Amino acid sequence: SCSPKTGVEVAKGGVCHGESGKLSVDSNSIEDKNIEDGIINVVIDEVPVGAALFVCPYVYDNGNLAYGDAVCLNAHAVPAVEISEIVDVTDSGASVSASVSDDGGMPIKSRGVVYLSGDDEPTIDTGVTVQVEGEVGEFIVNLSDLAPNQIYSVRAYAQNDKGVTYSEKLAFTTKIGMPQVQTMPVTDIGLTSATLNARIAANGGEAISECGFYLCKGNV
Repeated sequence: SCSPKTGVEVAKGGVCHGESGKLSVDSNSIEDKNIEDGIINVVIDEVPVGAALFVCPYVYDNGNLAYGDAVCLNAHAVPAVEISEIVDVTDSGASVSASVSDDGGMPIKSRGVVYLSGDDEPTIDTGVTVQVEGEVGEFIVNLSDLAPNQIYSVRAYAQNDKGVTYSEKLAFTTKIGMPQVQTMPVTDIGLTSATLNARIAANGGEAISECGFYLCKGNV
């Protein structure tokens, strides 16, 4: 919106716009058909993202065309990011492929993936963030230190000064891992008996079905 001059009644006017500073009513212009109190209000649709946009007001005064000062605007948006696939799933990790297809007309400040355990949609604030350097283009994130036999939800993200955007959510389940057991010192050693001790450090993501000791004579 703009006002050509306070107190002046304008019979006809509008705004010229384009991607260069050379503007005229003969190119791209929008007329305000309801000018009130000398104020011109127009809406410009389909503004090109990331491109320079020049605008200037124009008015007709007694049949004479006059232009105001041109102003350059920059139209920016949040980035566009997609997640494509999750591969190489193990009991403790996975590989996520994603890409930033559009930077929104501004430099990418951060990109990568966010994930969490369960079905919820992760965000930078609620999930674990793995950042990857770069701007527009494909990238791969290798997740590690995951729990076995566990559902994880993952989204790709990209951020510029306009804001952060997320891809759709993909989910995967880590594989069942091997149990981990630690041998403890033998106690209560007698002539014909002893107490054997051990600790199950991890079950591999599944209930332990059997546990015990393997005994043999001699040194192994």
